[in-house]
Amino acid sequence: MNEKELMAGDASAEALEQCEMAVFYDDDIARDRAMQLCGRLSDRFHEDPPFDFSWWRIRHLKDPAVAQLAAEVAARADLVFVSSSHAEPSLELKRWVEDWLPHRRGHDGALVTWVNRSSRGKMETQLELYLRSVAKKGQLDFLPLMDAEAA
Repeated sequence: MNEKELMAGDASAEALEQCEMAVFYDDDIARDRAMQLCGRLSDRFHEDPPFDFSWWRIRHLKDPAVAQLAAEVAARADLVFVSSSHAEPSLELKRWVEDWLPHRRGHDGALVTWVNRSSRGKMETQLELYLRSVAKKGQLDFLPLMDAEAA
C-alpha cells in the first residue's frame, strides 16, 4: 500500500496508509459493475485502509494527456482493475499498456479483471489472456473475477 503524507494544516501530521486503485472500464455496464465491487471493498474493510479510487474510461486513453495521467496513477497503484463488457482487448488499451507497463516494474500490486464471460462460460476471454500476460510481464498478481453465472 502507498503512504501519503497529510498536509501540514491537517489535524494530524501522521502518515496515512491507503490502498490506491486505478479502475479502467469500457462502458457504463462495466463501470457500474466496478463501482459495485469498489463499494463492497470499502464496506468490507471499513475504510481500514482507506481506498483511493481513480476512474478511467478506456476509450479516453486515446488522448495523450489522459493516457499519461492514467499511466502515472496506475504506476503507483496497489490495484489496477480492468472491468470490461468485451471479450477482446481494445487497441486503446493495448497501446496504453505498452506505455504504462515499463513504469510499473518492481512495485508490489495486483491486476484485477472482471470481464463479461456470458457467451464463453468458464473459458478465458482473449482480454483475460492478454491481461494475464501483462500481469506476468509487470510482476503483478493476476486476479480474474467472474460473474456467478459463468462460474
